[in-house]
Formats: sequence, structure tokens, C-alpha cells
Amino acid sequence: MHLESILYSDSFNGWRRPVEVLPSMIFASLILLGLIPASIARHKGHSMVRWWIYGMLLFPVALIHAFLLRRMTQADEKVIPDNKKQCMYCKELLSMEDETCPSCLLRQYALDFDSREHQHRDKATQ
Repeated sequence: MHLESILYSDSFNGWRRPVEVLPSMIFASLILLGLIPASIARHKGHSMVRWWIYGMLLFPVALIHAFLLRRMTQADEKVIPDNKKQCMYCKELLSMEDETCPSCLLRQYALDFDSREHQHRDKATQ
């Protein structure tokens, strides 16, 4: 009689029954476990969101896959045309004349060390 009252009652001494809490606990643990292969893949240069979803759905396979994954190199990235430049922050393609990125709205600073060096030499020779 006591077991039936536990299984079929709305609450168990003021607490929810374990059967009601189990799906939310499993879902929360899948979310957290998916972050492990995602962070490994992110450190190797891959998309964290894609790997987080992959790790959430197939954690054991994604974890092994993330460890075996190669680090992305410059050759793997897209080729930038001569009349374009890449945003320093969001990696969007911009025209050479753009001073601010239309995507992230951050100013692009030109790092031209050769021209600074020439200016410094010119001042020293004068």
C-alpha cells in the first residue's frame, strides 16, 4: 500500500518523484557533456557551436573524433582576393577602402610596420 502511494501520488514528501526529474537531468548533463568535444575542437580552429551540437547528440563518438581532429592551418581557410581584406575581429571580407567593418562595426587598424620604420629612418637622417 505504501509503494502505491509513492508511485501514484503527485509529490513524494514535498519533492518531485525521481521519474519526473530524470529527463531534465539527462538533458542538462547532455548539454554540459557536449561542451567537452566542442572546446577541444575550438582549440583546434573549428566551430564550437557545430561541435557542441554534435557532442550533445553523440558524445562518445564526438569526443574521440575531437581528439583525432587535426588543427586547422592557414591553407584550410578561404583565399582572400587582392581587392579585399579580412576584418581583424569577425573575419568578414571588406573592400580595401573600408575603415570600419559593416558586420561587427569595429574600426580596422592598419599595421604597416615598414612605413613606420621608413618614417623613423627619415627623421634620423634629417
